[in-house]
Amino acid sequence: MSTNSREATLGGGTMNGFFDDVEELLGHITHLPDAEIAELREKVETSLGAARSAMETSVQSVVDTTTRAAKATDELVQNNPWKALGIAAVTCLALGALLRKN
Repeated sequence: MSTNSREATLGGGTMNGFFDDVEELLGHITHLPDAEIAELREKVETSLGAARSAMETSVQSVVDTTTRAAKATDELVQNNPWKALGIAAVTCLALGALLRKN
């Protein structure tokens, strides 16, 4: 799975759209001669790069953590199927009792 498809799956697609819109806006103002605009554009470009990098790192971290948790859960259930079944049964009974009171 590519990073872009992971980001889209995790809501990063919305952020990528935002980043793309900001980059497009920056492209429209590059030709303006004002020095303040040029300075502001450079600051925005720097911040945009840092934000994009931080988002990609966060998405990758979430994917890695979720993958490790899924593997650990699978291993636990494979090694202890009756224990897992017992835990699921007790959880369902407790949830049923709580819902019944309401």
